[in-house]
Amino acid sequence: MNYKIRAYTSSDFPVVESWWKDANEIPPSITMLPESSTFILELDNIPTFCLSVYLTNCKEYAYLGNFVSNKKIKNKFRKQASQKLMDYTLCFAGELGYKQVICMSHVDKLKNRYNEMGFHTTLTNVQTFVRKTG
Repeated sequence: MNYKIRAYTSSDFPVVESWWKDANEIPPSITMLPESSTFILELDNIPTFCLSVYLTNCKEYAYLGNFVSNKKIKNKFRKQASQKLMDYTLCFAGELGYKQVICMSHVDKLKNRYNEMGFHTTLTNVQTFVRKTG
């Protein structure tokens, strides 16, 4: 199985959006995926995973988000491929001077996968909040 990691472009959005819908999740808007720090992993030229790195103005932390996959691609290489994309994004952030990355999930399967990938739980029972500016 051949894999390739490439930069995300806005033309990828309909495909990535469909993955969120297939997972019965609310997809992010197109403006929430930064083209300069979102990546697509392809397995045999088929887009399979997407992951964004949100860069902050503090080099202590960057955030990972929108880790989503094409559920129709089921093979023994999925787990290895998702680890390669994670490692790539961590190296990307590290090369820019970020010391740590933070990620969040409410999905048990993804929480477990983050632990398998070397992340450790920092907080439990956290609720997120949002408010529009202005």
